[in-house]
Amino acid sequence: MTCRFVTSFSRKQLTDPDARRVGTRVRQPNRSLDFEASNLETLRLKKNSRSGHLSTITAISNEISGLLTDDHNLQEVKEKLPYLDNAFERLKEAHRDYVGEILDENAIIEGQRYLEDKERKVRVFHQEIVNWIINIEHKLLAESLQVDSAVNPEDSISCAGTPIPSGASKVSKHAS
Repeated sequence: MTCRFVTSFSRKQLTDPDARRVGTRVRQPNRSLDFEASNLETLRLKKNSRSGHLSTITAISNEISGLLTDDHNLQEVKEKLPYLDNAFERLKEAHRDYVGEILDENAIIEGQRYLEDKERKVRVFHQEIVNWIINIEHKLLAESLQVDSAVNPEDSISCAGTPIPSGASKVSKHAS
């Protein structure tokens, strides 16, 4: 003989876990799990903030890299360099906020390595930009000196006040 247990549930009982409860015990929130979930959410938000700052650095770096292909972009590159520095400072702040929330020692060490790696990459790129700026400024200076060397001695300011022989003055000397 098989016993069949048939129970009909209302729609609310099927969708609401509290409505299916048979016992009288009321579920109490697990405060340690709620705290852990809250902490994980805070970590996620701070890590996302850090990622946002890193993407800003990437965008600025890509923009500057595109400008380095043309010497005429010297002034624009000089103007964008402080934006890169500022974005990196914001990344460091966001990273410190993120690492300040981490409790795991290994994750803290990994966070330090992360920041050191980003610092090294930004420092190297920054130095490449500074070197490019110096090279372009030297190149422009050399070009301006070449143009200046094409000036004839007669065009020099040191010749001001010296009489320039002209056909009229020669004629007047011979006429007298």
